Amino acid sequence: MAAIPTSTVNIASSNLNEIQSPETYFGAERNALLINGTSLTNGDQTLTAPAASTVQPNQLYLGGAWDF
Repeated sequence: MAAIPTSTVNIASSNLNEIQSPETYFGAERNALLINGTSLTNGDQTLTAPAASTVQPNQLYLGGAWDF
C-alpha cells in the first residue's frame, strides 16, 4: 500500500485572488485539464507526479495508476 503524504501548504502566504482552478472531473470524457497524462483518452495510465518545483498553479496533476 502506498504511503499517503502528510505535508501541508501554507495558504496564508498565497494570494487567494490568483487561484483560478476550475472544477475537476474524473473520467476520460471530462479530464481535459489533465497536465501530466493523456487527456480525453480511455483506459489505464500510469502517471508520475511532478517535482513540487515544477508544478504550475491552477493545473491538474495526478500520480499513480489510473483507469479513465
